Amino acid sequence: MFLYQEIPGLPAKSKRFASYSSSFIAVVMALIVSVSSAHASGYPASTEFLESTARHIVAELEKKAEFRYVGADRGDYFGPADAARKRPYLKIPWQAGDRESVAVYLFQERGTTSRSPFAELMEKELTLALDSSTKFMPVTRDEKFLAMHKKEIAPTIDERTAPAFGSALGARYFLTGTFWLEGGSTIVLCSLWDAELGVELNAQRLLSSWDPILLKERASKGWWKALLGLGVVLGVGLFFRLLNRSVCYNLRCRENKWAYAALQIIFALVILAVAGLAGLWWLGP
Repeated sequence: MFLYQEIPGLPAKSKRFASYSSSFIAVVMALIVSVSSAHASGYPASTEFLESTARHIVAELEKKAEFRYVGADRGDYFGPADAARKRPYLKIPWQAGDRESVAVYLFQERGTTSRSPFAELMEKELTLALDSSTKFMPVTRDEKFLAMHKKEIAPTIDERTAPAFGSALGARYFLTGTFWLEGGSTIVLCSLWDAELGVELNAQRLLSSWDPILLKERASKGWWKALLGLGVVLGVGLFFRLLNRSVCYNLRCRENKWAYAALQIIFALVILAVAGLAGLWWLGP
């Protein structure tokens, strides 16, 4: 039951007009919500955003890779779980100019085996980010190359199978990862494997759909949404103005001042709600 239906002395015609007005406002808000939900959150495709993400991942892996492991006659023994295959390695700090080869292996969405545009973009951006690394030197391996060496690659990666992956990819290190959606954000988990030692380093990034880079990009591309949303907000405000000048005009008397004030608060809240939904439609994923 709407507030205006309880106002004494309000003509039936005015009540019907106010009812139609409320229905109109509800329809406008429902349309904005439906359009917003139609643009459901998915994997980001912004080149600038993924480039920044790749740089952060490589920087984190560089930070975790504190030492190089070089084969020697004596030292600490590392290698796959098979004790017979363990070899002595010297753990030495990285020096200027030291760069180890690394291949970016296939990225896949968690729970699937199919390829996706996001996976291909991540592989490309990670390869470019590794090219600027001070510790790693990327080795490009396309899908055709991987298909030729498919028999040499095990279905899963662990400390036992890592050397076979490194041998097939022709690199000391290889980078692989998975990604998935969680709560409207994308989570990327990268694993940098030392193929000889069978040891991995992990780096995880939470890609928020409200990242400033994405907001800036959506704001520039969705200018027409901003204009349309502003038009809707101004239209609703003008509509309420007409209500105040017609249907609600007689409520300004002292007897109905509280009802009139309550209606103005309701009008203001509706305008704020419409403006908020228009903003979400404009800047939302």
